[in-house]
Amino acid sequence: MKFREKVFLITLFSAHQRQNLLMLVVAILIDYWELNRVREQIPKLEDEKTINPVTELWNLIKSLIKDRRRFGNLLYFYRERRDLSFTMIHGNIVAKNRLPVLMTNIQKYYQAVTLIAAHLF
Repeated sequence: MKFREKVFLITLFSAHQRQNLLMLVVAILIDYWELNRVREQIPKLEDEKTINPVTELWNLIKSLIKDRRRFGNLLYFYRERRDLSFTMIHGNIVAKNRLPVLMTNIQKYYQAVTLIAAHLF
């Protein structure tokens, strides 16, 4: 890569944009670190040992290409699982009263994702 190209890539984003991008990456890393703190208490997909954004994004892209219904179910599953996890970690007494409802929703989408995966393979 030539020097000019490197300078262009560095100046592609302003200092403010680079700072915002860095803060976004740090926030995502902190969120997934917290999710993994309670990973034993929440449902995971069959091949998930740790919860990470790369695997989630890869699963979503694969399902978008192969089966749209699985894509929708994965989106719901990931959202509900995140909601459940953060309620367990940061929730107050009122929020923790919602845990049974959240767990029911997660189980519903987990079963749908599992059935679709079993049907595909």
